[in-house]
Amino acid sequence: MNKKIYLYSVNHDAVNWEEIKDFFVNKGFEVFLKNDPFLNLEGERLNKIAEYLAKIRVLHPLKKDLNDNPFPIEIDYEKRNLKREKRKKGIIYDAFKFLKIYHDFIPSELKDLNNGFPFFFTDQLIATFSDRWHLRVIILSFPVLISIPGIVHAPAKDRDYYIAETLKSVPEFKDYYLKENDKRLTKILCAYVIQGIFFYKSIIERKDFNFCDDKNCVLYNSHFQKEVISAQYNLNFCDKHRIEWEKFRQS
Repeated sequence: MNKKIYLYSVNHDAVNWEEIKDFFVNKGFEVFLKNDPFLNLEGERLNKIAEYLAKIRVLHPLKKDLNDNPFPIEIDYEKRNLKREKRKKGIIYDAFKFLKIYHDFIPSELKDLNNGFPFFFTDQLIATFSDRWHLRVIILSFPVLISIPGIVHAPAKDRDYYIAETLKSVPEFKDYYLKENDKRLTKILCAYVIQGIFFYKSIIERKDFNFCDDKNCVLYNSHFQKEVISAQYNLNFCDKHRIEWEKFRQS
Protein backbone atom coordinates (compact mmCIF):
# COMPACT_ATOMS: atom_id res chain seq x y z
CA MET A 1 0.00 0.00 0.00
CA ASN A 2 1.06 3.58 -0.68
CA LYS A 3 3.29 5.16 1.97
CA LYS A 4 3.77 8.60 0.38
CA ILE A 5 2.40 11.63 2.18
CA TYR A 6 2.22 15.20 0.90
CA LEU A 7 2.14 17.94 3.53
CA TYR A 8 0.97 21.36 2.31
CA SER A 9 2.32 23.58 5.06
CA VAL A 10 1.56 27.09 6.31
CA ASN A 11 3.84 29.53 8.09
CA HIS A 12 3.57 29.07 11.86
CA ASP A 13 6.12 30.13 14.45
CA ALA A 14 5.57 27.09 16.67
CA VAL A 15 5.49 24.38 14.00
CA ASN A 16 8.66 22.67 12.81
CA TRP A 17 7.71 21.10 9.47
CA GLU A 18 11.09 19.40 9.06
CA GLU A 19 10.57 17.69 12.40
CA ILE A 20 7.17 16.43 11.25
CA LYS A 21 8.73 15.21 8.01
CA ASP A 22 11.52 13.41 9.89
CA PHE A 23 9.01 11.76 12.22
CA PHE A 24 7.24 10.06 9.32
CA VAL A 25 10.41 9.34 7.34
CA ASN A 26 11.65 7.45 10.40
CA LYS A 27 8.39 5.47 10.34
CA GLY A 28 9.06 4.34 6.79
CA PHE A 29 7.09 6.95 4.84
CA GLU A 30 8.20 8.98 1.86
CA VAL A 31 7.33 12.58 2.75
CA PHE A 32 6.98 15.57 0.44
CA LEU A 33 6.83 19.00 2.05
CA LYS A 34 4.92 21.49 -0.09
CA ASN A 35 4.50 25.25 0.25
CA ASP A 36 1.32 27.07 1.19
CA PRO A 37 -0.67 27.07 -2.08
CA PHE A 38 -2.37 30.38 -1.29
CA LEU A 39 0.86 32.36 -1.46
CA ASN A 40 1.10 31.95 -5.24
CA LEU A 41 -2.42 33.15 -5.99
CA GLU A 42 -2.68 36.01 -8.45
CA GLY A 43 -5.21 37.82 -10.61
CA GLU A 44 -8.72 36.45 -11.11
CA ARG A 45 -8.07 33.28 -9.15
CA LEU A 46 -7.01 35.32 -6.12
CA ASN A 47 -10.11 37.51 -6.46
CA LYS A 48 -12.46 34.52 -6.71
CA ILE A 49 -11.04 32.73 -3.66
CA ALA A 50 -11.06 35.97 -1.64
CA GLU A 51 -14.74 36.54 -2.45
CA TYR A 52 -15.54 32.90 -1.68
CA LEU A 53 -13.84 33.12 1.71
CA ALA A 54 -15.77 36.27 2.56
CA LYS A 55 -19.00 34.41 1.71
CA ILE A 56 -18.31 31.38 3.92
CA ARG A 57 -17.67 33.30 7.12
CA VAL A 58 -19.65 32.21 10.17
CA LEU A 59 -21.70 35.16 11.40
CA HIS A 60 -23.39 33.85 14.54
CA PRO A 61 -22.51 30.89 16.79
CA LEU A 62 -26.11 29.63 16.86
CA LYS A 63 -27.20 30.36 13.29
CA LYS A 64 -26.26 28.35 10.23
CA ASP A 65 -26.48 31.36 7.90
CA LEU A 66 -23.23 32.46 6.32
CA ASN A 67 -22.06 35.78 4.90
CA ASP A 68 -23.74 35.35 1.50
CA ASN A 69 -23.51 39.03 0.52
CA PRO A 70 -20.10 40.25 1.70
CA PHE A 71 -19.10 43.90 1.64
CA PRO A 72 -16.21 44.89 -0.66
CA ILE A 73 -14.10 45.66 2.42
CA GLU A 74 -14.53 42.05 3.59
CA ILE A 75 -13.41 40.72 0.22
CA ASP A 76 -10.44 43.09 0.23
CA TYR A 77 -9.45 41.83 3.70
CA GLU A 78 -9.47 38.22 2.47
CA LYS A 79 -7.46 39.15 -0.60
CA ARG A 80 -4.75 40.85 1.45
CA ASN A 81 -4.76 38.10 4.07
CA LEU A 82 -4.28 35.35 1.48
CA LYS A 83 -1.03 36.98 0.37
CA ARG A 84 0.41 37.26 3.89
CA GLU A 85 2.94 34.67 5.01
CA LYS A 86 1.72 35.21 8.58
CA ARG A 87 -2.01 35.65 8.28
CA LYS A 88 -4.39 37.38 10.62
CA LYS A 89 -6.72 35.04 12.48
CA GLY A 90 -10.02 35.30 14.31
CA ILE A 91 -12.62 34.78 11.59
CA ILE A 92 -14.37 31.41 11.58
CA TYR A 93 -15.20 29.67 8.30
CA ASP A 94 -17.56 26.85 7.33
CA ALA A 95 -15.16 23.88 7.38
CA PHE A 96 -16.57 21.87 4.49
CA LYS A 97 -16.94 24.90 2.24
CA PHE A 98 -13.41 25.95 3.21
CA LEU A 99 -12.18 22.47 2.30
CA LYS A 100 -13.55 22.80 -1.25
CA ILE A 101 -10.96 25.48 -2.01
CA TYR A 102 -8.19 22.90 -1.77
CA HIS A 103 -9.66 20.55 -4.38
CA ASP A 104 -8.19 22.71 -7.14
CA PHE A 105 -4.73 22.54 -5.59
CA ILE A 106 -4.52 18.74 -5.61
CA PRO A 107 -2.34 17.44 -8.46
CA SER A 108 -4.21 15.04 -10.73
CA GLU A 109 -2.04 12.08 -9.71
CA LEU A 110 -2.94 12.60 -6.02
CA LYS A 111 -6.63 12.23 -6.77
CA ASP A 112 -5.80 8.52 -6.70
CA LEU A 113 -4.89 7.66 -3.09
CA ASN A 114 -2.70 4.84 -4.31
CA ASN A 115 -0.25 7.53 -5.42
CA GLY A 116 -0.09 9.46 -2.16
CA PHE A 117 -2.00 10.95 0.76
CA PRO A 118 -2.50 14.76 0.59
CA PHE A 119 -2.74 16.81 3.80
CA PHE A 120 -3.56 20.51 3.81
CA PHE A 121 -2.94 22.66 6.87
CA THR A 122 -4.63 25.97 7.57
CA ASP A 123 -3.79 28.82 9.91
CA GLN A 124 -7.48 29.74 10.13
CA LEU A 125 -10.36 28.61 12.35
CA ILE A 126 -12.92 26.27 10.81
CA ALA A 127 -16.21 24.96 12.18
CA THR A 128 -19.10 22.63 11.39
CA PHE A 129 -22.74 23.17 12.31
CA SER A 130 -25.10 20.88 14.23
CA ASP A 131 -27.06 22.55 17.03
CA ARG A 132 -24.51 25.38 16.80
CA TRP A 133 -21.14 26.00 15.22
CA HIS A 134 -18.36 23.80 16.63
CA LEU A 135 -14.71 24.58 15.99
CA ARG A 136 -12.78 21.69 14.44
CA VAL A 137 -9.19 20.52 14.42
CA ILE A 138 -9.40 18.04 11.57
CA ILE A 139 -11.79 17.35 8.72
CA LEU A 140 -11.47 13.76 7.60
CA SER A 141 -12.51 14.08 3.99
CA PHE A 142 -10.70 14.41 0.68
CA PRO A 143 -8.32 16.03 1.13
CA VAL A 144 -7.71 15.86 4.87
CA LEU A 145 -7.68 19.37 6.32
CA ILE A 146 -6.06 20.26 9.67
CA SER A 147 -6.53 23.60 11.44
CA ILE A 148 -3.49 24.52 13.54
CA PRO A 149 -5.29 27.17 15.66
CA GLY A 150 -8.11 24.65 15.99
CA ILE A 151 -5.83 22.52 18.16
CA VAL A 152 -5.74 25.38 20.66
CA HIS A 153 -9.31 26.65 20.43
CA ALA A 154 -11.53 23.70 19.44
CA PRO A 155 -10.98 21.30 22.39
CA ALA A 156 -12.57 22.65 25.56
CA LYS A 157 -10.54 23.46 28.63
CA ASP A 158 -11.61 22.23 32.07
CA ARG A 159 -14.13 24.06 34.22
CA ASP A 160 -11.33 25.07 36.60
CA TYR A 161 -9.60 26.95 33.80
CA TYR A 162 -12.65 29.05 33.01
CA ILE A 163 -13.14 29.83 36.70
CA ALA A 164 -9.49 30.88 36.90
CA GLU A 165 -9.92 33.00 33.77
CA THR A 166 -12.82 34.81 35.42
CA LEU A 167 -10.70 35.36 38.54
CA LYS A 168 -7.74 36.50 36.42
CA SER A 169 -5.56 33.66 37.67
CA VAL A 170 -5.04 31.83 34.38
CA PRO A 171 -1.20 31.95 34.68
CA GLU A 172 -1.49 29.04 37.12
CA PHE A 173 -2.39 26.88 34.09
CA LYS A 174 0.13 28.32 31.64
CA ASP A 175 2.28 25.20 31.42
CA TYR A 176 -0.60 22.79 31.02
CA TYR A 177 -3.05 24.14 28.46
CA LEU A 178 -2.07 24.64 24.86
CA LYS A 179 -1.31 28.13 23.58
CA GLU A 180 -1.13 29.76 20.14
CA ASN A 181 2.66 29.38 19.83
CA ASP A 182 3.02 26.23 21.88
CA LYS A 183 6.01 24.12 20.85
CA ARG A 184 3.94 21.00 21.53
CA LEU A 185 1.91 21.72 18.40
CA THR A 186 4.52 20.06 16.18
CA LYS A 187 4.18 16.71 17.90
CA ILE A 188 0.39 17.02 18.09
CA LEU A 189 0.23 17.65 14.35
CA CYS A 190 2.02 14.33 13.83
CA ALA A 191 -0.85 12.69 15.69
CA TYR A 192 -3.51 14.27 13.51
CA VAL A 193 -1.60 13.23 10.38
CA ILE A 194 -1.68 9.68 11.74
CA GLN A 195 -5.46 9.98 12.08
CA GLY A 196 -5.57 11.11 8.45
CA ILE A 197 -3.41 8.18 7.35
CA PHE A 198 -5.80 5.74 9.03
CA PHE A 199 -8.71 7.53 7.36
CA TYR A 200 -7.15 7.32 3.89
CA LYS A 201 -6.21 3.71 4.55
CA SER A 202 -9.86 2.91 5.37
CA ILE A 203 -10.95 4.41 2.03
CA ILE A 204 -8.49 2.28 0.09
CA GLU A 205 -9.59 -0.82 2.00
CA ARG A 206 -13.26 0.17 1.60
CA LYS A 207 -13.84 0.03 5.33
CA ASP A 208 -15.51 2.43 7.71
CA PHE A 209 -13.19 4.71 9.65
CA ASN A 210 -13.81 4.79 13.39
CA PHE A 211 -12.12 6.75 16.13
CA CYS A 212 -10.76 4.77 19.07
CA ASP A 213 -12.60 4.51 22.39
CA ASP A 214 -9.33 4.43 24.33
CA LYS A 215 -8.65 7.95 25.65
CA ASN A 216 -4.91 7.29 25.56
CA CYS A 217 -4.84 6.26 21.90
CA VAL A 218 -3.72 8.68 19.20
CA LEU A 219 -6.90 7.80 17.29
CA TYR A 220 -9.15 8.99 20.11
CA ASN A 221 -11.44 11.87 19.11
CA SER A 222 -10.38 14.36 21.77
CA HIS A 223 -12.89 17.00 22.85
CA PHE A 224 -10.87 18.46 25.75
CA GLN A 225 -7.34 19.83 25.82
CA LYS A 226 -6.36 17.35 28.52
CA GLU A 227 -7.39 14.58 26.14
CA VAL A 228 -5.34 16.08 23.30
CA ILE A 229 -2.28 16.05 25.55
CA SER A 230 -2.82 12.49 26.82
CA ALA A 231 -3.74 11.00 23.43
CA GLN A 232 -2.30 13.12 20.62
CA TYR A 233 0.73 14.76 22.27
CA ASN A 234 1.91 11.51 23.83
CA LEU A 235 1.50 9.72 20.49
CA ASN A 236 0.40 6.48 22.12
CA PHE A 237 -1.53 3.67 20.46
CA CYS A 238 -3.91 1.21 22.04
CA ASP A 239 -2.89 -2.42 21.45
CA LYS A 240 -5.30 -2.86 18.53
CA HIS A 241 -4.18 0.23 16.63
CA ARG A 242 -0.49 -0.31 17.42
CA ILE A 243 -0.68 -3.68 15.67
CA GLU A 244 -2.55 -2.14 12.73
CA TRP A 245 -0.04 0.75 12.51
CA GLU A 246 3.00 -1.55 12.55
CA LYS A 247 1.43 -3.85 9.97
CA PHE A 248 0.77 -0.89 7.68
CA ARG A 249 4.27 0.53 8.16
CA GLN A 250 5.86 -2.77 7.24
CA SER A 251 3.57 -3.50 4.28
